[in-house]
Amino acid sequence: MEGIINMPKCLKIKGRGVLQLLPFIFSISALLMFFSPALAAEIEYTYTLEHEDGTPVYEGLEEFEIPEGPSDTAGPVISGEFMLEDALELDADTVTFENAAGLVIAQGSVVANGRNMRLTAPRAVYDTQKGIITAYASDEEKIVFKAQDLLLTGESVEYDVDARAGILTSASGKMDAVFLRGGDATTMPLEAAMERGLISRRQRKATAASSENVVFWENGSATTCDFEEPHYKVVSKKAVIFPNRRAVLKRARLFMDNRMIFQYPFDYIIPLNKREDAWPLLPSIAYNSEFGLGISTKGPFTWDGGQLNVSAAYWFEGEWEAELDIWQRISGNVAVFASSKRLYNKDTQETLWRPRWGINYHNAGWSVTLLESQRELFVTELSTGRERRYDVWRSPEFSFSSPWFKFAPYHFFRLSGSWGQYQDNMSHTLARTKRILGNLQIYGEPDVGDFFFHPFYSASYRYFDYEDGDRTQKATDVTAGFRWQVGELKLATAYLRRWVDGRSPLAWDRYSDREDLYQQITYNFSGAKEWEKWQASVRAGYNLIDQALGEMVYAVSYNRHCMTWQLYVKDNRNDGDVSVGLRFLINAYPNQPLTLGDPQISNPFRRLVPQSRLSQ
Repeated sequence: MEGIINMPKCLKIKGRGVLQLLPFIFSISALLMFFSPALAAEIEYTYTLEHEDGTPVYEGLEEFEIPEGPSDTAGPVISGEFMLEDALELDADTVTFENAAGLVIAQGSVVANGRNMRLTAPRAVYDTQKGIITAYASDEEKIVFKAQDLLLTGESVEYDVDARAGILTSASGKMDAVFLRGGDATTMPLEAAMERGLISRRQRKATAASSENVVFWENGSATTCDFEEPHYKVVSKKAVIFPNRRAVLKRARLFMDNRMIFQYPFDYIIPLNKREDAWPLLPSIAYNSEFGLGISTKGPFTWDGGQLNVSAAYWFEGEWEAELDIWQRISGNVAVFASSKRLYNKDTQETLWRPRWGINYHNAGWSVTLLESQRELFVTELSTGRERRYDVWRSPEFSFSSPWFKFAPYHFFRLSGSWGQYQDNMSHTLARTKRILGNLQIYGEPDVGDFFFHPFYSASYRYFDYEDGDRTQKATDVTAGFRWQVGELKLATAYLRRWVDGRSPLAWDRYSDREDLYQQITYNFSGAKEWEKWQASVRAGYNLIDQALGEMVYAVSYNRHCMTWQLYVKDNRNDGDVSVGLRFLINAYPNQPLTLGDPQISNPFRRLVPQSRLSQ
């Protein structure tokens, strides 16, 4: 027997499925069943699979099971499969082909594969004329949609197989540490989004290395909390998601325990690769001895290949500080930047605008920068608890830095250097001074296995050459310490030593010998609920040269599973300055940048090389 099945190009039907053919097949099948009961179980049927233009695709013998009784709606049931190159594959409990309408209807445990897409659903309909597959969820089962690196669930999906674009309703999914929930998600290839003017050529190029797709999400929310009712969420009417790179939420609103508490004034950017820092979601509250209580915030505005970062701090005694920082990428690894900061210099008691601008090249951990600045506020830490602030001009400065290179297991080094002309002002104006700087840094954490404490060290050697060799300064810094833990008690000790040979004609980089000892004690204890954690920490810095306590730092953290409130106090014993800060942190991205007004606290225990790289 022969028949013709009009089916779309590149379609594979797999497993058991009902195939609705030409009407005369049923008559022949019924006759065969009547005259030959032995053939009631199975017959051989010769068919031709054609494209819609009549071009043959495949000819051969296929084995069919015949239904036990006659039917006006059901045709033979396929027990085999036919496969075409680059096919859309449909697998389901039943697959019905309605030839007149050009529809393939799949029901029960539907799996659709092809064109870098995988879809599972209770029911799906494929329109062979339009090349669109539509799937529907049920009360018991959601749709699961995967397109290359996207994995989403939802109530329904309409997907253009050829264009590789579709829309998923009531969508939800997870990317890196971020859960995306609610609203409608539209996915399409980067190239198509660029052609439609939805993203720029630069955005396409920046994302292409990590993903082929972009997602436009409407009326959705984002959170890093894995609870069904998250402790916090960021809700946005419009978001653009570049998989494995970043999500940009427009006009975001912060909800805690389903109550809106803050309208974010900027575009909120969520990193999806953990290589970027997350922006603060809430303003920080700060206090210092100079201005009393204040509040500060920070956030970005983004556009085609560029970004404007805005920071502001208001002190209730009447002072305010601000920072505008803009950068624009002009090629893959090159960006121009400019900023202007209105900052207070405690030592000169002046609040000034401090502009800087330049160009930067960054690639594979290497960075090269050409910079100009005026009245840049530079803070030099002379010893623990002792700081000096200077207004510095760089006109210009050329600098470079390398990535960290491994020279032995758990041991790394890197190089950096600069050349420029500099000027600093204290009580009078100084002439510009030429300076060349070379710097070698080393960091390591020797492997001690399961020993109860873990040592670490860092060292740097800086060579300064002023005015073509007329004057030099050499500074060697060494930090050695160890960390250990006893139950919930964590302890860390660090010894810092600096040797200086020579003297700088400038004030801002004039260093002196220092010898300090730091001790930190941290204790963790549980809260009222199993996912609540508290942490209290105290750190002392002791000046061994002056035989005096230089600083004390206190911190208390309240961890609510996915977010942390952090209160910290810095007490500089040398100048009597006390500063206090209260910050809100997202646990998945703990390295969020400080805002204006936050106390600047040095950390002698900080890992210079990420822990993930130490054992590689």
